[in-house]
Amino acid sequence: MTTAIRIVIRRMAAVDLAEVEAIDQASFPLPWPPGSYRYELDDNPRARCWVAEIDGQVAGALVGWLILDEYQVATFAVRAEARRRGVGRALLGQAITAAEAEGAERFTLEVRAGNTAAQALYRGFGFTITGISPARYADGEDAILMERRN
Repeated sequence: MTTAIRIVIRRMAAVDLAEVEAIDQASFPLPWPPGSYRYELDDNPRARCWVAEIDGQVAGALVGWLILDEYQVATFAVRAEARRRGVGRALLGQAITAAEAEGAERFTLEVRAGNTAAQALYRGFGFTITGISPARYADGEDAILMERRN
């Protein structure tokens, strides 16, 4: 029997930055530089920063940029122990819904070619592959470019 969890999606706040940065460090071979999330939160008027909480603990984070009618997912990660529990789906769903309410009609992102779980999540939201960026990452892995249009 699976126990249901309560996921709360809300805007990122300064108090979340340490947990968000820890998730980023644990999730990516090349995490964002120190201070990047603070910049997005405090100084980038185009940034839309979200967190997912389970039991008061940050379980995931997403930063996107709204530019005119396009929303670009800049970074998106879920804490390892919270993966495959609906956290990513809830977080991405809220970010898309909020961006649509602000006029977004096109959504873009890039994902590592080997991250098939993330690609499946994105396809579930209507994203399709629009291209490949060869050797996009420092380790030589390709990036898959994906897009969704309303």
